[in-house]
Amino acid sequence: VIRGAMRRIGGLARQLRDNTIRGSRQHIHEHYDLGNPFFALFLDTHLMYSCGYHATGTESLEEAQEAKLDKICRALQLGPDDHVLEIGAGLGALTLALAETGARVTAVEIDDGLVNVLRENVASCSSVQVVHGDAMRLEWESLLAGSDNWTVVANLPYNVGTPLLAKWLCAEPWPPFFGSLTVMLQKEVALRMTALPNSKSYGRLAALCQWR
Repeated sequence: VIRGAMRRIGGLARQLRDNTIRGSRQHIHEHYDLGNPFFALFLDTHLMYSCGYHATGTESLEEAQEAKLDKICRALQLGPDDHVLEIGAGLGALTLALAETGARVTAVEIDDGLVNVLRENVASCSSVQVVHGDAMRLEWESLLAGSDNWTVVANLPYNVGTPLLAKWLCAEPWPPFFGSLTVMLQKEVALRMTALPNSKSYGRLAALCQWR
């Protein structure tokens, strides 16, 4: 009972967090700003802190993270004719993997410190364009002028996942600028997206996802 109550309180606190540029910067600060030397003590060389893909359970952390990137890129079936919009590029691990498919990648990152490291990490990739900005406020029309059929790949933090998805799914006219949308989210958000009508988790996000 206590654990369930604490989980609900935590969820409410996250929902009440200010969903603004200031709020997003604070969210990033709490997760990233301990410094790369600290994370390098226990993460893989890409400093990815999200879960890896352990197909057999015997993989090292490095192997599991590489397998995750490979699985994402193979599922997207990208090639030289594709244009990819990556939201939340971070330090560029997925960005580099996407670029290796031959696709052109526009990588969006909001954080001042992360975007500088991202630019360094992808400097040798002529097919990658780094954009420093907030995905909720970008001028999409000029940014996406290079193609009329984008593949969107997004690693969305909790505080912007729902509003950004809702914005994309409510786009008119439909279909929008993207031909496919692949997002990485917390499990609880994914469950809300796939919730059935009349279930406890069913709400606006589920209705939008299942409508489109």
